Amino acid sequence: MPRLACQALVLCTLGGWVCLSSGWASERIGVWKRGEPARVYPDWMASVRWAEQAGMEVWTADIRPSGWGQGVLLTVVFRPQPGGFVRAIWRGPTESVTLSSDMGEGNPSVHQRSLFLDASRIDSGGQIWIEAKGSGLERVQLEWVDGVGWGPVPKGGFVQTGSGRLLRAAELYGDAYRPEAPENVDGIVETLLQAGPIPIQKRSVRLRVPLAEKVDYARLEFWAAGLGAEESILFSLNEGPFEELRPEVPRLEDPGYFHRPEEARTELAGWRQVVRFIPGLFLQPGINTFWFGFGGYPGGGEVMIRDLRLQTVFSPPEVAVTSSPVPMAPQTKIPAPFPSAANTGLSFRSEGVGLRP
Repeated sequence: MPRLACQALVLCTLGGWVCLSSGWASERIGVWKRGEPARVYPDWMASVRWAEQAGMEVWTADIRPSGWGQGVLLTVVFRPQPGGFVRAIWRGPTESVTLSSDMGEGNPSVHQRSLFLDASRIDSGGQIWIEAKGSGLERVQLEWVDGVGWGPVPKGGFVQTGSGRLLRAAELYGDAYRPEAPENVDGIVETLLQAGPIPIQKRSVRLRVPLAEKVDYARLEFWAAGLGAEESILFSLNEGPFEELRPEVPRLEDPGYFHRPEEARTELAGWRQVVRFIPGLFLQPGINTFWFGFGGYPGGGEVMIRDLRLQTVFSPPEVAVTSSPVPMAPQTKIPAPFPSAANTGLSFRSEGVGLRP
């Protein structure tokens, strides 16, 4: 009996999590691995081929109608090279569509990228065609997903794959992800500190973040690539002690794992989310410094960070109480209006947050 694996794809919005796929069926997933002997693929995934032609790798697979779900999640793992690219194309009976002209996303290390193909496009069957020039293909995984609620990608939405890897929903379509504009919701002020990607392996990065008011608490979020599965980012706030920030670690079914016994190291391809909660007592009105570095394995690819965001909740204005020399009830001074996102001091312009070595 084949080993069965639970697969799930979940869409996260501000309104909660919506399950898009659930099922116990290994037939939902087909995986190709470079250099591996021919393997048995699901019935809906046929004629899997890989070849090198004129300095370009070409991988193709025929997709047959299956009725498994609402679409296929295509995940490609590859090793980018300067000047190279990885292109994904869907060829149907009546159309040929470029899903992504370059899946690299500025990550020079072993990379992983996922794209979504809606069932309405592939229900009549067709072919997935992947071209890689100067970038070695390592793995290709196709996974059927189903459920309810898949529609236009909501702003700021996230997708979690069956292996637990978190993806930005906007990354599932087209070329490289572009950071979305910050949004302020229910008194929470969000600032894009740096879009990136920024290399930090050979040279650390320090960001200067101005805060106009006292903060109750904050949340730092960014995405890291080039790290081994057990490695972390070094972080220091306001010249304080160094601490390790570890990215998410997906389940071992994730196609991005590469074990290197000779290096006693396990690579983990692609961008992974890093989050740090910051109590307000560690932040101060005025300039705050955020320092990022890497002190791990020196022989891997370049370690990069991108899309650094800070969410803050500011303390409410203090209420001043005065008393009159004439005996009477204390009078309360009316405080200034609560500062809006426009006057908190957090800058949304690039000059508000600068890099310095």
